[in-house]
Amino acid sequence: MVVSGLPKNTNSSTIYVMSTFFRKNGAFSAFVCGLLLACLFLFSASRTSNGAPPPEAHTDTARVALGKLLFYEPALSGNYKRSCSSCHRPQKAYTDQRRVSLAFQFTKNLSFNAPTLLNAGALPVYFHDGRFTKIEQIIDAVIDNPDELGCSYDTIVARLNQSDAYKIAFARAFPGQPSPLKVTINAALAAFVRSLKSDNSAFDDWKKNNYLPQSTQLSVGYQLFMIPNACGGCHQPPLFGGQIGVKRVLPLRNVAVTPPYFQNGSEINLLNAAKRCGAENSPESHRWNLEKWRAVAFFLEALTDTTTADKTEPVSLPLMPNAPRRTVGGTY
Repeated sequence: MVVSGLPKNTNSSTIYVMSTFFRKNGAFSAFVCGLLLACLFLFSASRTSNGAPPPEAHTDTARVALGKLLFYEPALSGNYKRSCSSCHRPQKAYTDQRRVSLAFQFTKNLSFNAPTLLNAGALPVYFHDGRFTKIEQIIDAVIDNPDELGCSYDTIVARLNQSDAYKIAFARAFPGQPSPLKVTINAALAAFVRSLKSDNSAFDDWKKNNYLPQSTQLSVGYQLFMIPNACGGCHQPPLFGGQIGVKRVLPLRNVAVTPPYFQNGSEINLLNAAKRCGAENSPESHRWNLEKWRAVAFFLEALTDTTTADKTEPVSLPLMPNAPRRTVGGTY
């Protein structure tokens, strides 16, 4: 039906009626307009939350993805044969499980044991002597060290700039600095390392269930560990590590799958390592018998999480014309 005096077009008629109504009902009109604007805002917000993530999330994801490629990229080494994963292998909880790590020259070793990178982003200091406070500083030291990656940033930047795929990846990860640079290389690698979180162990499940039942070996081991003057004074939750002065106290999460132990890798058995550490640092533990030490070792094994951190290697690496046959992760 067409109202007399109104345009025959239905949409135009509707608009005319609504505008006339709002002119005659000012207060109600304002209320309805406000309600419509609120609905539009909520609709827009729901589209953002249910659709593509905001730009910051895109950037973070792109940086972690780029960092993962660089972590396994042998072009970061002087001879195209080593990478970060040479000493931090995902299948070995991001260690190499060697007493001390293999040096760049292949015929010699480094002087220290490679620590796990799981949960490294939450640590206050790095290296066994605690001389660094940022992951980016570690990357600097490893790349420039002739016994580790034996390369330079000038060389690495030149190599990465040969690859169109890498340049696209850097542009996605760093829109304001699209070309590979020292600062963006370090930032991408650090983003990947910080993504390696591990907090889904049997201990975490037990804790979520309010530490019950209290009679289990896990409970006994945890309570012994946390007694004053025992282990927990240095190895503090949630990572069971920490810092004493400027020295780093190694975190104990995943310790059961990251042997050997101590800076020089001089102990391979977890129970013996715990007893040795207690003998040197814990007056309380001097009174413990073997049964109590086994309970502590059981607790330490319950800190193992093999489910949450990314342990997959890239299937391939971006094409680099001057080095087309690079091996993912290097060859040694």
